[in-house]
Amino acid sequence: MKNTLGKQAGASILEFLIVIPIFLLLAFTAIEFGAVFTRLNTITKSVQDATRYLSATHRVFDDAVEITIKEGRATNLIVYASAIDTGQPVIPGLDTTDTSITRIDQDGDGNDDHVSVSVNYLHQPVGGQTVSNLLQMITGAQVNLSFPLRASSVMRYTQ
Repeated sequence: MKNTLGKQAGASILEFLIVIPIFLLLAFTAIEFGAVFTRLNTITKSVQDATRYLSATHRVFDDAVEITIKEGRATNLIVYASAIDTGQPVIPGLDTTDTSITRIDQDGDGNDDHVSVSVNYLHQPVGGQTVSNLLQMITGAQVNLSFPLRASSVMRYTQ
């Protein structure tokens, strides 16, 4: 019998080298989709909480200063998950400038009936600039992997 063990060892290494990039690509893709899903879910729930807060605390007789304070608290609810600025956003890169609050007078009587809260967040890949640089090496062109995540909510004032 001939000894074929030495010939098979080279084939195993070659198979490994073919399969490992595909496996890594699938693993990193799953991680990225998980991060996008988690961030979108966090933003959506934060926007809903802020909208609920504004719809429950609005009063027709509130002056402009009180409305500004309440909107500032709602913005902090979105960014920091707290009515006060705690300094650490719930999602990296999320800022108070990414939020928008609009009061809506739907029936035209001069009083606001609804509140609309929205967030436009620019998602950066989990791998950061490393993945973009790797794709640039492979394709030869600059690849921007960031894209916007948007969430909005509209609720009627309860009072």
